[in-house]
Parts: sequence; C-alpha cells; structure tokens
Amino acid sequence: IFATGKKVVVSLAPSWISVFDYTKQQMITVLKALGFSDVSETALGAQEVSIEVAKLIKESEKGLFIVIEGVDGSGKTTQAELLAAYLRSKGRRVHHTAEPTASGLGGMVRDGLGAEHPRTNDELAAMFLADRVAHNVSPKSGIRRYIESGTDVVCDRYYYSSIAYQGVGGSLEWVAAMNLNCPSIMKPDICIFIDLDPEKCMEHIQAGRSHFEIYEENAAVIAETRRRYGIVFDMLAGRDNIVVVDGARAKEDVFEDIRAAVEKLL
Repeated sequence: IFATGKKVVVSLAPSWISVFDYTKQQMITVLKALGFSDVSETALGAQEVSIEVAKLIKESEKGLFIVIEGVDGSGKTTQAELLAAYLRSKGRRVHHTAEPTASGLGGMVRDGLGAEHPRTNDELAAMFLADRVAHNVSPKSGIRRYIESGTDVVCDRYYYSSIAYQGVGGSLEWVAAMNLNCPSIMKPDICIFIDLDPEKCMEHIQAGRSHFEIYEENAAVIAETRRRYGIVFDMLAGRDNIVVVDGARAKEDVFEDIRAAVEKLL
C-alpha cells in the first residue's frame, strides 16, 4: 500500500493494482491495520504517511530468495524445478537459476570441474566467487534485480556449495569469509538441503550421466562432501535459515517438505 496525499494505491496482486480514494481518517484506519499503532491526524501528516508506507511496500514487494542445495545425485535439480513450478502456480513471478551460471564465467567454472582442465580447490573457489558476484549484480539477469522487482528466485546451488566443495583442509574459513563478507552477495531467505545417502547418490549419478565431474568420482568423495556440508551448516547456524530435508523418499514426499518450509515465508 502506498499513500500519496488522499490517495492510497493498494497492491492486490503482483501483476496489477487498484487505486482507491480514501479520506484521511480512512487512511489512518488502513495504516493502523498494517501495524502503525501511533497514528493520528496530528501525529502523522500526509507526507510522512507516504514515506513510511513507501518503505513498507518496498519491503513487502520483494521476491523470495530460495536456494536448493545437496550433494551431487541428491535430486536437488528436480526439486528446484518442482518448486519453481509450484510458486508459478500460486501466481508468483519466478526466476529459476543455477550455479555455476550459463555465463562466460560460469563456463570457465564448468571447465574446471571436468577432468580435462583440472583446477585447484582455491582456483575453483575464486572462480565460483567471481561467477556468484556477477550472478548477483548483473543489471539484466542478476539475483538482486529479480528480488527487488518482486520476482522469486529459486537457485540450484549457492555459496553453501563453495564452502563445502572447495573449502577443504585449511581453506574452509577462507572460502567462507570471502563469500559471507562480500557485500555484493545476497543472503538467501532460506536454504533447503536435500540429504541423501552417498551410495544412493552415486546410483543416481551413474544412471543419469555419461561423464563425471571431479566431485562425482565415487561414494567416498560424496560422503566427504556431505560431511563438510554439516560443518558449513553448523558454522552458519543462527545466521542463515537452513532446512534439511530427508531425500530418501519419493520425490513427491520430498517436495511436500520443501513446499511446507517455503509456505512459511509466503
């Protein structure tokens, strides 16, 4: 709701608005209903009303930033697709994206994940960071642009993956610091991690892939990555909103838990 003088614009849906003429007293009633408890004709002038309600609508119109995480073969890509479709069915605007991105930077990262052009973990961490910053700030397709325009963003992988995958040995703190302290990188509203046994993940990978990336060599590698995700989530407890979902079920049942977690934010 945005008040200008004696007019109040009421946003009824993301795609359209209706304008209603309100008396000043009616405006005060609306504002009180929105939680402005100390409102009166003398205490709050029309201009102040406009400014305060403008701030309110700017926050309320932002989209949700949702990250789906999991080790390779956990089913996260399928669940991200299901979630994007569900949010669209609710009438919400949705941008479904992934990391590494489809940009030139993302292509370099993908090359580094293959066996033909191997990179060190520190190299990959820096490349992922550059791709992630561009993913956030791009004026045409950046996460921030979508969020601030009222579009939900469903992202398949984010900085949690970088910390877990590239943060091996003594590099974990360094990878975490450069991602968490970068002002251009947005914090998600929620991160949903799909947890699945490494042996089952390996079965999925072998059934659906013709070639493997460096972190998909065997179940032991996947198990170690899963362990490091646990370290990451312990590190970020109280900072990030992280929900762990049991992935060892039918995809419909897994999605029901994801839907329930996201519904709390709608």
